[in-house]
Amino acid sequence: MSDRTSYAPGTPCWVQLGTLDPNVAASFYGDLLGWTVKFLPDDEGNGLFFLDGKYAAGIRRVPREGTAPAWESYISTGDIDATVGKVEAAGGKVVVAPIQLEESGKIAVFADPEGAHLNIWEPLDHAGAGVVNELGAYCWNELNTRDKAVAKNFYPQVFGWQPRESEGEDYLEWTLEGRTVAGTRTLPPDAAPKAAPHWLVYFAVADVEKSASVVKRAGGEQLTEFADSPAGRLAVFTDPWGARFALISGLVERS
Repeated sequence: MSDRTSYAPGTPCWVQLGTLDPNVAASFYGDLLGWTVKFLPDDEGNGLFFLDGKYAAGIRRVPREGTAPAWESYISTGDIDATVGKVEAAGGKVVVAPIQLEESGKIAVFADPEGAHLNIWEPLDHAGAGVVNELGAYCWNELNTRDKAVAKNFYPQVFGWQPRESEGEDYLEWTLEGRTVAGTRTLPPDAAPKAAPHWLVYFAVADVEKSASVVKRAGGEQLTEFADSPAGRLAVFTDPWGARFALISGLVERS
């Protein structure tokens, strides 16, 4: 199901770009994914991306010092305070304690024991993305970590996820009540120390090679070679400001 109005607790529900130049970034992702943008009247570069009139992602300005541009993943929860308690009990670190964003919802940010940051979202008026798993929409959230054993101990305690190893490849899928909700792969040894553990956001495109040319013409960078996976053909990129993301074509929608 690609159109969404709600997300079960423990399910990835939203992604947001933190960038140095929201106006130019909006043009970049508009060309790449067909998005339009509506900025909030706060004049701070905060806003929403839309795909065919539906919520696709968020955008916010980050300061030039201290915060690196990045795509951020959000996990839905029915009780943000209880989830934060589980993070701390499991060995994670709360980076931003729960705060309410007007009538939209409540947010908290944590780092897992390996340092990968992830956002928690308790919805009020805003449940999350209105469209997923369609061309131009976000379709997958993946933890890139140095030690899958640490993740396999931490995330089941926090979100109730269960790990499922993929046969024949270094990949782990997270399931929640039988549904596949996210993935995890191990960072290669030669990635250290530049690529710290992180959550990676995937977007669905019709042709990943053609989309790669759009990225590179606009000043982005391709970080990995094209690769074929059971879900589709993919590669990892950065936008012109350094925010990392993946593109995948031939997407097989998961349960």
